[in-house]
Amino acid sequence: MEEIQNEDRDHNLTFIVGNDRSGKWIKRSPYDNPKMLANLIGYDLFDGKIPRKEAKGYATVPDAPDFTKGHYLFKTRCESCHTIGGGETRLGPDLLGVTERRDRVWLERWIKEPDKMLEEGDPTATELFLRYQKIAMPNLRLEKEEIDALIEHMRLESSRISSDFAKYSESDLPPVSLE
Repeated sequence: MEEIQNEDRDHNLTFIVGNDRSGKWIKRSPYDNPKMLANLIGYDLFDGKIPRKEAKGYATVPDAPDFTKGHYLFKTRCESCHTIGGGETRLGPDLLGVTERRDRVWLERWIKEPDKMLEEGDPTATELFLRYQKIAMPNLRLEKEEIDALIEHMRLESSRISSDFAKYSESDLPPVSLE
C-alpha cells in the first residue's frame, strides 16, 4: 500500500489489476491505451491461457444509425416520457406507429402546443391527459423545422422497428405467459 500512497493525503489515479491464482499483479493508469488495458485484463493476466478469438474487422460491424436532428431531439426532449417500440410508460404513450395513427396536422399541433390543445378541450388531447395520470405534455416551444424532424424520426423508427419484427415468424418468438 505504501507504493500506492505516500501519505494519507496523497491522491493517486492508478489502479491495480491482478490474478490471485497466478499471483500476477500490475499497476496501471486509467488513461492508458484502452486496447492495451483490455489485452492486459483479458489475456496477459492469465499467462495466455485464455484463447483469443479471431479478431473481427470493422467490415463486420453493423452500420451505426444516422443521428439526425430528429433523433437528437427525441433523445433530449422526449425520451424521458416516451419510447418508440419500448412499450407504455407511466408518463406517456409509446410512440411506435404514432405517425400512422394520428393525422399529421393534429400531431404537429400537439407537439407544438399541447397546453393550448388541452385548454381548448381537444378530445384526443384530453383522453391522453386523463390516461396518463393527468400529467400534461409540456410545451417545448419547438420550431416547425424541429417538429418536422421529430415526426420524421418517429416515422423512420416506427418503420425500422416494424420491419425488424416482420423478419421473425411467431415460432421464432419466445412464448408469452399470461399469468
